[in-house]
Amino acid sequence: LAAYRDMSARCRSPQRLIVGPWVHIPWSSKVGEVDFGPTAVSRVDRMQIRWFDHWLKGLETGILDEPPVLLYEMGGEGWRRFDAWPEEEGETFFLSSSGRAGIDMTDGLLSLQSPVTGGEDVLVHDPWRPVPSIGGHLGNPHGSVDRSAVDGRSDVLTYTSEPLEEDLFLAGVVAVELWCRADQPSFDVSAVLSDVHPDGSVYNLTQSHARIEPDGTTDPLKLGLRAVCCRVPTGHRVRLSLAAACFPAFDINPGTGDPPGHARLLDQRITTLSISTGSGAPSRLILPLARA
Repeated sequence: LAAYRDMSARCRSPQRLIVGPWVHIPWSSKVGEVDFGPTAVSRVDRMQIRWFDHWLKGLETGILDEPPVLLYEMGGEGWRRFDAWPEEEGETFFLSSSGRAGIDMTDGLLSLQSPVTGGEDVLVHDPWRPVPSIGGHLGNPHGSVDRSAVDGRSDVLTYTSEPLEEDLFLAGVVAVELWCRADQPSFDVSAVLSDVHPDGSVYNLTQSHARIEPDGTTDPLKLGLRAVCCRVPTGHRVRLSLAAACFPAFDINPGTGDPPGHARLLDQRITTLSISTGSGAPSRLILPLARA
């Protein structure tokens, strides 16, 4: 995506960006546990033929008359065209809780209003039983899967919105700003944005992972999650899940400041991670809204 934005800005020749809902291979309609239907079956081969017919054979295919950005809207009507990479102003959701976001999945909240008073949530990362990676671009299985069991762990903090009163359309880069600290010189932060269905199932939309090295800044820690194009329907909720591991997608941070693989399992440290919210430490989620 960065290459496309860079090339579009510097190059006079037309550029095209096509992003489907798939993992690497195969490019079929079923991704993880979700079947997006016939619209999600790959059309890239035909698009390539049109592209080659225009540039190599000089045929009129109409491809340059179409908007240059084609994104698949997961959970929506299928493919959407954009005149440029979407960079709409984001909607901010603030994190808050009574301090039990890792114990009770209904305690942590995402709301449009920043809480007046401050709060803090704490999780304990145990390198001998790390939070597993499930779904997403690096999980096993890949794609969109129900992660409700993972969200129920005590070493995962969850912050969930109220049921949506209207469809939420997202296109672009999701961002998270966290006021966090840990009791070890090095720690990880894993963030996952999900769609919470009315039946309680939780399907991941996008994620990010950061490693904070000794003397690294965390005030606030800014994470850019992988770009997304999706629709979250009315009655569903959005959820931000935070953890200090995402294994085996990412190596376990030993907590010592040593590179992964250089610390023995016996020497790896249990890490306590704190997330501050509210007054003076407004941890927040920024969602890239898109027009319906």
